[in-house]
Amino acid sequence: MSVWQSLLSQGAAFVVLAFVAYLFRDVLLRFVSDRLSLASRKELQSREHEFKTQFDEVRRNFERLQSAQETFLTAILEVSSERAKSVSKREMEAAEAIWASVTTLNRLLLSSKTADRLNFDAIEKLGTADRAKLQKFASFFTKEFTPEFQAKVDCEWTRLYVNDSAWAFYHAYSMILLSGSFRLMALESDVPQDIFDEAVLKEAILDALPHQKPTLEKHPTLMSSLFLDELRGALLRELKKSIRGEQATEEEAAIARAIVNTLPSELPIPKTGQA
Repeated sequence: MSVWQSLLSQGAAFVVLAFVAYLFRDVLLRFVSDRLSLASRKELQSREHEFKTQFDEVRRNFERLQSAQETFLTAILEVSSERAKSVSKREMEAAEAIWASVTTLNRLLLSSKTADRLNFDAIEKLGTADRAKLQKFASFFTKEFTPEFQAKVDCEWTRLYVNDSAWAFYHAYSMILLSGSFRLMALESDVPQDIFDEAVLKEAILDALPHQKPTLEKHPTLMSSLFLDELRGALLRELKKSIRGEQATEEEAAIARAIVNTLPSELPIPKTGQA
């Protein structure tokens, strides 16, 4: 009898609780909704902070680039009157065209940093569903590479009018940014990842910046975007020297030859499904 009384007592308590919950259902639902909304807001805020950090970094890069461009234009204006007489219009246009190309290429900074952080060997082994998610992710970073973009960064003609060191550093800089973007394009279109041999790019970086060998060996992936700021600074320095008519040292000339000999003259653009 005591067992039945206990069960009846528990049942009554449950009914009372259920009735109370029914009466206050709106309050409970609002409480649960608020808790879920709070968790969602926290996750959203975390994501917003992550993306804001990335875009702030890109904005700072553009500000640094703008400052460097102003410095470059100042260097042009500071060319002595004697040298200015011997600098042809074509030489000045070539230097300006290279720096304009650098400005345009920097729209690929986020693509380059993203490609650096992806393990493409592991991606090749993923299933269809997971690869599809990554392909959609990659598509966000490949919209910049349009025919108009290609026209803006095409300055092969300038090679005849700037010194070898300036061209070599520009070539290395552009190859890093383009290779990262092309790898994401290949991922998006599900074509083989044979766009660029990382060993070749690593060798070119070592040619240009031999003191960065410890940094290159520290990371499991190439992380070539880490060296863009330094390469851009070296390019700016060499463009100034080219305009001023200063001759490269034997060491600088050797570095320029090594970079150009290591890198291909151009990269094949990945064939997409729409091609």
